Amino acid sequence: MPSPRRRRRGRAFRHDLVPPHLPGYVSRRERFDASVQDAMAEMLQRFPRELEYVEVLAEDVPPSSHVHWEDAVLLGRAFPGDRQSPPQIVVYRRPIEMRVTDAEDLRELVRSVLVQNVASLLGKQPEDIDPDFSL
Repeated sequence: MPSPRRRRRGRAFRHDLVPPHLPGYVSRRERFDASVQDAMAEMLQRFPRELEYVEVLAEDVPPSSHVHWEDAVLLGRAFPGDRQSPPQIVVYRRPIEMRVTDAEDLRELVRSVLVQNVASLLGKQPEDIDPDFSL
């Protein structure tokens, strides 16, 4: 009979290095959501009235309805509002995370995606939204 401290194939129990109740524990999703909130907060300070009712959502992956003219993977998408729903910006977490190597790259790419989509919603150039914008 195996020892209570060991699993069937001799491996020790597996668990998180930092338990979830400690401050050092932050999941990738939480880190991504914080990046989106920080980037959007900066834009809300610059355009409070224009972005007042814009909803920003973070989803894991883009929908699978791929059409033949879309060859690139979507990083984000803007949906103009109508009578039933407010304008929305959707940022896709997994495609963005696959393109970055560290937290700083993540913040920059999230900010870039949000700037492009905010500019699309407001009918402006990305440079008007963020003067430091570059592709």
